[in-house]
Amino acid sequence: MIRWKYELHSLIWLFLVLHLSKCQSDSLTTSAEQHELFAIKKDSLSPWSQILVSLPRRHPLYQSFAAKIQDVTENISDEVRDSNKTFVSSDDAPYSIRIHALRAGHRYSIAIHGQKDGSTSLIKEESVVMDPRAPDFRSMDSDIQVAEHNITMRTIKNDSYLQDSFSIEYRQINPDKKFPVLQILDIPEQKNLEFYLGNLNSGFDYSVRVIAHKDGMSSRPWISTLTTKPSPLKEVNINQNAGSCVEVSWQNDEFSGADFYTIQYSLQSTPNNSTNMTIPSTESSISICDSMLQGEAYQIIATVQKGGQVSEPLITKFQLRPLPPIDFRVRADLKRGKYKLLAELPTSSKIDKCQITVAGDEAERSVNYANIEQTKSGHKICWFNFALSPGERFDFSISSMANESASQKLQKSIVLTPAFDFNAFGLTLQESNGGIELIWPKSEVFMTRVKDIWNKVVGAESLLNMRITPIGNNDETDKTLKFETSPKNIDPVFAKNLVKGACYRVQLFTVTKTGIISETRHNETIRMSSPAVNVSLESVTRSSATLRIVFSTHHDSTSISNCQMHIVVRDMNGKSVFDKRMQLTATFAPLLNLDGLSPFHKYTVNTQIICGSGSSETPQCPAATRTMRQLSFSTRQDKPAAVQDLKVEPLNSYSVMLTWLPPALPNGILTHYAVNVTKIGSDETRTIDVGVSSNRSDHTVQVVIDELFGGHTYSFSVRAVTEAGFGENSPVVPTVSMPLMAPPVPTVAPMIMKESVGSHNMIVRFPTTMFDNRNGEIKQFAIIVSETTADESINRWIESDNGTYTWQQVQRFDVWPSYVAKLQDIQKVKQDVDVSIFEELGEDETCLEVRADRICNGPLRSASKYRVRIRLFTSPTLFTDSPPSQVMTTGSATPAIPLLTVVAVLIVIAFVGIVGTIFLFFWNRTKKARLAAAAFKNGPSKEKESQWEALKMMMAERAADCLAKLGLDATTPPPSSTTSSNSPTSTSTTMTDCGSNPHLGAPNAGGHRRTRSLRERTGVEHRLERLSSGPVHRTPLYTVVTGANTNKSRPVRIEDFADHVRLMSADSDFRFSEEYDMMRNVGVGQSVAASELPINRPKNRFTNIPSYDHSRVKLSNPNNIEGGDYINANYVPGFSSRREFIAAQGPLPTTRDHFWQMTWEQQCPAIIALTKCVEKGRDKCHQYWPDHENVPVLYGDIEVTIVAEKEFDEFVIRDIRLEKSGPDGRVTRFVRHWHYMAWPDFGAPSHPNGIIQFSRMFRHHLPHSPHNAPTIVHCSAGVGRSGTFISIDRLLQSSSFGDPIDVFGTVCEMRYERCQMVQNEQQYIFIHYCILQVLQGSSPSPTSTSTGAHHNAGFVQDGQMIVESGF
Repeated sequence: MIRWKYELHSLIWLFLVLHLSKCQSDSLTTSAEQHELFAIKKDSLSPWSQILVSLPRRHPLYQSFAAKIQDVTENISDEVRDSNKTFVSSDDAPYSIRIHALRAGHRYSIAIHGQKDGSTSLIKEESVVMDPRAPDFRSMDSDIQVAEHNITMRTIKNDSYLQDSFSIEYRQINPDKKFPVLQILDIPEQKNLEFYLGNLNSGFDYSVRVIAHKDGMSSRPWISTLTTKPSPLKEVNINQNAGSCVEVSWQNDEFSGADFYTIQYSLQSTPNNSTNMTIPSTESSISICDSMLQGEAYQIIATVQKGGQVSEPLITKFQLRPLPPIDFRVRADLKRGKYKLLAELPTSSKIDKCQITVAGDEAERSVNYANIEQTKSGHKICWFNFALSPGERFDFSISSMANESASQKLQKSIVLTPAFDFNAFGLTLQESNGGIELIWPKSEVFMTRVKDIWNKVVGAESLLNMRITPIGNNDETDKTLKFETSPKNIDPVFAKNLVKGACYRVQLFTVTKTGIISETRHNETIRMSSPAVNVSLESVTRSSATLRIVFSTHHDSTSISNCQMHIVVRDMNGKSVFDKRMQLTATFAPLLNLDGLSPFHKYTVNTQIICGSGSSETPQCPAATRTMRQLSFSTRQDKPAAVQDLKVEPLNSYSVMLTWLPPALPNGILTHYAVNVTKIGSDETRTIDVGVSSNRSDHTVQVVIDELFGGHTYSFSVRAVTEAGFGENSPVVPTVSMPLMAPPVPTVAPMIMKESVGSHNMIVRFPTTMFDNRNGEIKQFAIIVSETTADESINRWIESDNGTYTWQQVQRFDVWPSYVAKLQDIQKVKQDVDVSIFEELGEDETCLEVRADRICNGPLRSASKYRVRIRLFTSPTLFTDSPPSQVMTTGSATPAIPLLTVVAVLIVIAFVGIVGTIFLFFWNRTKKARLAAAAFKNGPSKEKESQWEALKMMMAERAADCLAKLGLDATTPPPSSTTSSNSPTSTSTTMTDCGSNPHLGAPNAGGHRRTRSLRERTGVEHRLERLSSGPVHRTPLYTVVTGANTNKSRPVRIEDFADHVRLMSADSDFRFSEEYDMMRNVGVGQSVAASELPINRPKNRFTNIPSYDHSRVKLSNPNNIEGGDYINANYVPGFSSRREFIAAQGPLPTTRDHFWQMTWEQQCPAIIALTKCVEKGRDKCHQYWPDHENVPVLYGDIEVTIVAEKEFDEFVIRDIRLEKSGPDGRVTRFVRHWHYMAWPDFGAPSHPNGIIQFSRMFRHHLPHSPHNAPTIVHCSAGVGRSGTFISIDRLLQSSSFGDPIDVFGTVCEMRYERCQMVQNEQQYIFIHYCILQVLQGSSPSPTSTSTGAHHNAGFVQDGQMIVESGF
């Protein structure tokens, strides 16, 4: 069924195809009306080169189609004939075949073939002639030449195009004009095609159409609008008006068209530099203003433009007239003896020369030419000299000329005035003998020259007139004085009897014999001189003076006019104290009183006589002033004013430093100062005379007041003294409470009365002269008794640091340690000079009945050696021991001890020693466990520590007694190597007596003492420390982080630091002493070659503080001078970098410039000064900064200026500007100077708050950064306070990050860079308390021992042992 349907459809399609073929062959009209299959049509857009074949969308017989073409044109050569081509449909247009690249005018046979299953059948074949194509005259091979009346069109024919002929249609546009059509046959052999269009009008547009024809077919036309060239202008007219404009007009050809005209004008000398103008074709003229320079030669090129065609140019050349002169004048030329015509010319015109014409009544007409000159101000002038006679009339005319073209004439008729020149004639006008005098020159040669000029330009018969008129009078005409003279009579002209101080107008001019007055006149106002007066000193007192004023010569009242006397009196500072004007008359001779003057001041009197300063005078006549001789005088001396800025500062307990500035008003020569010292609470007052000299640049007076007493309050007043008497008291009377300190160490020792020595008692004698009240009134004294061994040494092992035993407490010792036998108030003892006190020792037999901690004067042991010391108290906590007395042995009371007793004692001692050894062995075995338990519980309890200390004491006592019995301690121990150079050596002990004196157990005023050796503490040799039965004190505490190299670093965690400081402070800071002693040799032995050079030794402030070579700061030394790069300063590491600080000594006067050089070269942002310039009268640091703000001082080549200064309670901050000239100009930098001044000399601050605040403010201004330039830190030597500050700054920053605190390691590291950093134990302890203060947020509460350690009276006294003062 399906196959049958398919065959039926095929038959229907075949029938339709046959039917369509029949219809096409029968009639063409039918194929045009219906849509024929396979239609062949030329493309509507390109009918000369493309054909389009339409295909059915679906064909039953064929699957694809192809169009084959063949060029069948007749009578053409094979070169012209097109090749055969085949085209198929494209994917973009599947229902058509586009045949392209055909040749215009050719006939093509087109055959359409259908294809299916490899077989091809011809469907349709048709012949088509392609349209011809018109030539393109715009192509590159074409040319169109346009003339005024014809157009020629040329091109090269395309060989492939075929045409029979060409037709050219052209017509004129606006107005419309049609021309005949040109018919031109094509000649195939002719390659070039040329069309000529003639008889055209110039300057018009033409529409041109070119069409090609072939076999009755016409091509699409080539269309273009062509313009003929316009005719040139007939003529150009140029007219120059009276102003600066040029009128240009022209005439165009009336039969020529134009769109616009072009005018191009330029100088004939520079034709390339032209100006173009475009004018519409409706215009026939134009005005050119301001752009053409009058007097220049120009050319104008005029053209006509139509479309893109330009006519031939018309060139016109013309010359512009120059502008006439602006003005001219005729003046006499005295140098040449002629009259000079001077003309001013316009600068906006070219002018080559001037033409001058002169004509007179008696002179012939003359024409002269003058060249052009240019003045310095840029003006143009011309001038000419004429020999003319003054007083006659002449006609002058002048015109400008340029390129022989003359401007309009400027004419004047002038009467020549006589010449006059005051200076050229050498005249002198002056005041003389109360009048005015006119004087001719004295030189005969000069007068000859004057006469010659006079005859030529003034006139032989002319005269010189002088008029003198007073100014200020209403009837001036009546009082005018008139005088005449000439060079023929050279006598002076004198006007006499003029008024002193009056003003006169003097006028000089020349007059011809015909009465013509000179145009130039000399006018001068002369003020007659003021009268002279004498000013003398009549009298003078402390606060007043009297002046007498008289005239130098006598004058009538009518001879003085409008004169005043001005008197000004100034003090030595230039300040005016008297300023007054007084009217001057002939009888004026007053006495002038000057009151309210300052005593002993120098004054100057300046007197002026001023005439003509009233309102009636004219401004043309200035006032005449006569200045009299200056008078100077001084007032008498008076009592001085009060001194300024009186301050008092305690130096120690018995002396203060008073400073003050001299009085602001000394009122005389100061002879001395009277200092009154008054003890508050008593009538005791003394006066001390002090000289006025001062070696300070700010004139500050300093004086040290001695012989004061500690614990008392004093007031101080200072009065300056002159010859007139004592001055005023200072407005503020400062008071100061002298610090109470331990008494001075007595120079004498107590003496035991030999004859009073018994078996159990003795009498000691000591003088009252040892009661020195300088450091405070001595309240009590105690007698300290010490039993000595065979070598006369005192048993110190059992002597506690915190107290001294009583008599009953020492009974258990074989060798009694020191104990207090008596304590007595000082008021009970007579203190007269050279009075001795006798006290009996061992007199109380009832001491066994009292409490053990009560002071009792019990019996001494018989046959024992004793020393006695006297302990003096200014307060219960401040005391000093006297030197010990001689050793005295008590008498024998019982027979010698039997040998069996000795043997028994030795057996007991040996047994106790064995038991102690076993106990210590087990103690060491459990040490680690106890340390771990202690760490777990945040440290051992204080109670267990006390028990352990008691056990150690007992074992050491037994061991020491044993060795003493056996004679093993007979040799004298070597001096302790741990003695500090800045610590006292006194080792006084304390005791506890709660009943009689609860504060007697306070420590000696020795403060932080040096670390005592084991021999000094126990009486046993130092080698006993190595015994296993005793603790090794150099073992670090449990608070130190485990695993650290404790020889170089001992870090402590922040949470353990408070316990660490407490344990280190125990036993009189024993562990602090041990730890600090371990650093004594750190850094010692490094090279200091530069410091030891002979040329550098004077640059070191202290000989024992050199600068290590490897870390020293080197100055620039461009000239390689020996030692030129040396300064005592080293780089020291901080928290942020290895060179964060420079530790330096305080500058010397000779190293001050080196210090600023280091600051500049290292670009230091800050300087930290930790010392005053002078402390206790010693020079600690030279003042290296200026005294006053905004006053620059030059140090070397660096200019230093304090720009700002701010004071705080304990320190001063200064902003300093540094300026230095360099190769690139002047360079400016800024440095902040931090000056901390609150550290007492040889002491420590009472609280760490001050230095902590100072450090924090510094770090707020300069935060930590590895990019910071080094900061300079200095004190005096640059090791003690400097090292302490650097350590605090570094550790505070480290603790802020939670890092362990390693004071020991920080100091060790600094000591490898600079010697003796953190110079003493006090400073080392102070670092710990500063860090603890920050961590706890409040001041730590140290034990009584550590508190007393920071008030070291002995340390203050022993200042000579210290290289640099510490904290």
